[in-house]
Amino acid sequence: MSSPTTLFLADLAPDIIFSVFALCDICSVVAAGQTCRSMHDLAFDRSVWRNLLRNLQRRSILDCTLAVNLETLSTDQMISIVRQLITGPQIWSPPGPDGAAVAEVSRKITLHLPTRTGPQRSQKKAKLLPSGLYVLVDNSGTVECWNVANNKLVWRHISAEGLEFAAEEDIELAIVVIILVFSRTGSDDNRRKGANFRSCVEIVSLDLQTGNHTCLLTVRAVDYNLNKPFAAPVICGTLAAVCINSGANAWMIINWKAQSYFIVQSPSPTLRVALVPRHIILMDHSVDRKTQVHLISNDTLRAYWAPTIDVAGPGKLSSVLAEAIPKLSTFQETSHQHSTGRLHIYIYPSPLREGEYRVWIHGRFLPQTCLYSYRLSIPSNGEPQWHARTPFRAMSISSIIHSVSYSGHVLRYRTGERWSLLFSSDKSVVNFLDGADSVMLGTYSGTLTHSMPSSIVIQYFK
Repeated sequence: MSSPTTLFLADLAPDIIFSVFALCDICSVVAAGQTCRSMHDLAFDRSVWRNLLRNLQRRSILDCTLAVNLETLSTDQMISIVRQLITGPQIWSPPGPDGAAVAEVSRKITLHLPTRTGPQRSQKKAKLLPSGLYVLVDNSGTVECWNVANNKLVWRHISAEGLEFAAEEDIELAIVVIILVFSRTGSDDNRRKGANFRSCVEIVSLDLQTGNHTCLLTVRAVDYNLNKPFAAPVICGTLAAVCINSGANAWMIINWKAQSYFIVQSPSPTLRVALVPRHIILMDHSVDRKTQVHLISNDTLRAYWAPTIDVAGPGKLSSVLAEAIPKLSTFQETSHQHSTGRLHIYIYPSPLREGEYRVWIHGRFLPQTCLYSYRLSIPSNGEPQWHARTPFRAMSISSIIHSVSYSGHVLRYRTGERWSLLFSSDKSVVNFLDGADSVMLGTYSGTLTHSMPSSIVIQYFK
């Protein structure tokens, strides 16, 4: 039965209805189109779906190169593009009766990069930005941004050792988190041992059109005698977070706009941090070693922020225990087996419904590596809701899960073997490109970005 709101909407002029649809997500538009014939015709008008896809591009969900000219696409073609964001490329299907998985490349782009000399090892690490138009590269300690279409260097930033980076992009501006360590002192022997590092986090705003960048923040972090003191940086809006490789299970949370920070610690070796708009997500273990995920509102963190310390300041920073931070909600997974190592969490916004996220958790649970999936809903008014999506998937313990896409495809590396892509089971595998230093899997587009010794190779699939 149609709701009173929908019946009222159907009585409005088409131009007004189109204006309302421009403020809606895909699920809301489709739901309205199911009420009556006239609403169906309006909901599936090409102009409505062009706006929906443009919104996905603004939200860094839709690769711009997958929908270059929206004006020429039919509604069915645009719906097909949205479907691919959810399921992965069409031919990423389970293998046929002969056991051979299929992954046909539709487009291959090769960027030839100059060899840089620097303190870093010669291996490259590349990240394709969500728009598909630019790629960030760690080229032997030099962070570079390249235009994919014309193989042109847009920007470069010479950093120091121990480099990690993450990025958040809109159509014209990328905010890039660069994690770096610098100002080493002491003897050559101490340097080789990684001693006397001064650790800093730098956040810059990069204009992709001009190649100009602005330093938003350079902050002193925690000093440890490690040549790679940071891992897993993330950024969302004005907040950034990075894991501190200290053995103390600690994360540094930074508000670059307010120039403030706090460090969260937990006795749990599985402490992980993820960021979504207006919220921080912490994952750790309960006392009985069950996996639990906490949703924390940014508004409850005011008491924990402290002014950032400049690079000349002391490298010992105060911290807060995760259990002391007020939680908006906590989800505990009782079906998990005891983990034997660190867990990893990925949280991706839904292309269909704003305020909804797909959550993937993976780790080693003897005697196998397991992958779990959940749905998180954070309504603007109402209680957050967690729902299990699928039973866990098991893989051999020798598998190292490198990343997981929104659709649930797994990028795997096995020691002594090639990088490979897993489908619905451990045997549904596509192997590819020997000799890659690293490989990145596109969250929604399903792109594979290979860092080769002298080039970056980007593959799209049908």
